[in-house]
Amino acid sequence: MKIKQLVILAAAFVLPISIFIFLKTMGKNEFAVEPFYQQGVITVSSECGPQYQTPYVVQQAVLTHINWRDKDSLTLYIFNAEKEMTGEVSRRMADKLATNEFRAYVLTADSIEFSKKYALPVVLKDVVTLDQLKECMFILEPGKNAVLVDRQRRIRGYYDLSDREELDRLAVELTIILKKY
Repeated sequence: MKIKQLVILAAAFVLPISIFIFLKTMGKNEFAVEPFYQQGVITVSSECGPQYQTPYVVQQAVLTHINWRDKDSLTLYIFNAEKEMTGEVSRRMADKLATNEFRAYVLTADSIEFSKKYALPVVLKDVVTLDQLKECMFILEPGKNAVLVDRQRRIRGYYDLSDREELDRLAVELTIILKKY
């Protein structure tokens, strides 16, 4: 009886330790944030024209008009932002904003006086241009107010920055993506 108990006790200690060592040496704990619209056909509103082919990338001519630079790894564009929201993004992403890897911009139609209140750089555009950017170029999902674009002009994520959980998801996905570059 004692031998049986000793074998069970040894197995209870050895088995978890051996699994841990196996996973530590052989396994990789990596996540990937895949780009959107890499396969199939994208259906957009009829106002935007025909369906888009994949893999989809945002046109460079459009991005250069809203301060996109190909030397930045990631660029976040925020639509319909509030002062508190941009301040929170600025505080939470301060370490990433301090590098040349990540940039964030507020796209708004507000006047320059109002836009000075934002904690992030502001790009002023008229309402029609903003709507075209949201619907046709960034294919912004309903309920989302921010889009993340990478160096290859691919869309990497959509976010609702008024939601703290979405802001946390953005921070995690930024970390994951920047480690991949």
